[in-house]
Amino acid sequence: MSADTSAENNSSIRSEHHATKRVLSYIQVLFKQLSRRKPMIKVQAEIDTQNELRRDLNWIQLLAIGLGATIGAGIFVLSGQAAAKYSGPSIIISFLITGVIALLSSLSYSELGAMMPSSGSVYTYTYA
Repeated sequence: MSADTSAENNSSIRSEHHATKRVLSYIQVLFKQLSRRKPMIKVQAEIDTQNELRRDLNWIQLLAIGLGATIGAGIFVLSGQAAAKYSGPSIIISFLITGVIALLSSLSYSELGAMMPSSGSVYTYTYA
């Protein structure tokens, strides 16, 4: 009886080991696919060969942008009301921290935009 249980234990250990190896290999493949990049020369060549987008807006598009900005500004009004009602003076520190983070993000995008001037924005920058 004990020989049967030890054989079953060995086979279950082997199957668990095999399953673990398969999961690790899947994770390695996933990580390689997520972290692949294009060489900068190839990205620049694609940018140079692509057609430029037109740079014009009509009045409907400008109206939509203005309307979206007006509606989007409401989030700042609502966050101020919620901060006054629930948080207190710590909201100033929170806004300062998020402002610094937004500044660092905008500096990163300005560097990337100067390096690769294209109309692809973040999609283009992710491969470089």
